[in-house]
Amino acid sequence: DKPRLFILGKKDQYGSPAQLEELIATFPKTTLRVTKAVIVPGADHFLTGHLEKMDAALAAWLIERHPELQEIK
Repeated sequence: DKPRLFILGKKDQYGSPAQLEELIATFPKTTLRVTKAVIVPGADHFLTGHLEKMDAALAAWLIERHPELQEIK
């Protein structure tokens, strides 16, 4: 079970936060503990105008999983 990060715009035209929650709920319990979802308020599917929020979410998730990366940032 590999760690998973989902970053979704709240206004994503292809999938809603509720649909993402439903998908994640189908994962095995062992996968759930290494799965994280971040919903970006106001963002569309491509996170237009919100890439800095995507970058921050991704960086935080990577540092959480690999604390040694904190020194690089």
